[in-house]
Amino acid sequence: MVNVLLDVLVFSLPIQLFRGLSLEWRQKFGLIAPFLLCLSATILGVVKIAQIQRIAYGDGDSTVFCILNALEANVGVRRVPNFSSFLARC
Repeated sequence: MVNVLLDVLVFSLPIQLFRGLSLEWRQKFGLIAPFLLCLSATILGVVKIAQIQRIAYGDGDSTVFCILNALEANVGVRRVPNFSSFLARC
């Protein structure tokens, strides 16, 4: 749970900074997109935590947990370097 709180804190820190930048929309998107990817990984982590509790009480599906785990790993920070090459082509 501490990881989720830290992820939300790290995501929320630069929001005001991004608003104040005088850049083109493509450049702003290039700065904001990695943060949005990490936020989506955080949301998947929260859903995964809820699924763990459902499995512990016997009414959850472990297949859903495995899918959420794979999604969180693939959407997370590991994909950010690949995303920068995608933006360079735009």
